[in-house]
Amino acid sequence: MENLPEEVILEIHLRLPIKSLLRFRCVSKPWLSLISSPHFVDLHFQHSSLHTHRIFYFYSSETLFQISISRSQCIMGYCRGFLFLELDSDSQLVIWNPSTRVCKNIPPIPSQLSAFLYGFGYDSFTDDYLIVLALYNSNSSSVSGTEIHIFSVRTNSWKQLEGCFTFISPIDRPDPSTGSVAGSTLNGAIHWLALCAEAGQASSHAAIISLDLTEKSLREFVPLPGDFNYETCELKELGGCLSLIGTNNSNQIEIWMMREYGVESSWSMHMCLSLADELLAYYISPICFTKDGQVVAVCGTSLMKLDEKGEVAECSGHDLDGFDADGVVYAESLFCLRCGQEQSLEH
Repeated sequence: MENLPEEVILEIHLRLPIKSLLRFRCVSKPWLSLISSPHFVDLHFQHSSLHTHRIFYFYSSETLFQISISRSQCIMGYCRGFLFLELDSDSQLVIWNPSTRVCKNIPPIPSQLSAFLYGFGYDSFTDDYLIVLALYNSNSSSVSGTEIHIFSVRTNSWKQLEGCFTFISPIDRPDPSTGSVAGSTLNGAIHWLALCAEAGQASSHAAIISLDLTEKSLREFVPLPGDFNYETCELKELGGCLSLIGTNNSNQIEIWMMREYGVESSWSMHMCLSLADELLAYYISPICFTKDGQVVAVCGTSLMKLDEKGEVAECSGHDLDGFDADGVVYAESLFCLRCGQEQSLEH
């Protein structure tokens, strides 16, 4: 390959899977320099994000797809190939790249309040990865007790966002082991489904709230679709769109998608699944669609594919009664955090 033009060598490397690239860093210093360069890493992600997506799924401390982790975890966000995890054993927050198997431990937040909204995203303006936590005083019913804290990987520090925030509680389905809700990151902002209240008023209303990662501003996003009204529901990013998932009175799962980001009139029902009888008693959480339109979802401690009739087309995992399974779809990446404090999560 040494006789090939540099642009041809670059194109060949861009088409290689990450597992091969990690091995090829040892071939020669020029290859190490190429594969490790920020320009190449960014180009490779742009290429792989269109073609190579993986499902990271685990049951308790056992990973069924990907690699083993010795500690139980909750997925609180994902972005550009990184997963944001909370390790159950000691509530340690980490950012982990499952492709390169390196992670960063996040220092404790300088607050005694309890976190109830989590988020993770990337600020392209400052080239920085950010963790966002909303916290509240569990001993107070005042909405003024809500705090927003943002952790910057670049500065390795927490900063409290100034302002008075009126949302009071999440209505999205919380993680069973933490009681907290992970936000959905899209278009440079993190989104949550929450009950909001004006200062001094007892009444509240359901809304999507968003935090712009560049401007560091929190606001109410577009209203929910008028026909969507469920006690148990989720807000997720599915198929590149903000999506609402809820179970209606007929035990059908409805998936609503915002086809045009930020446009209220673009809400439409994408799918209505009439579940098979054996699934009616369980909570099903979709994580992605397949190319042929089937739904990949977590149910209990199982990962399954559901066809358009709501019947199980394929199932992997343990049992439907558990609550400690989780799964996300992510694009592989070679990105590092450039903070000098990365380590192996398995150690």
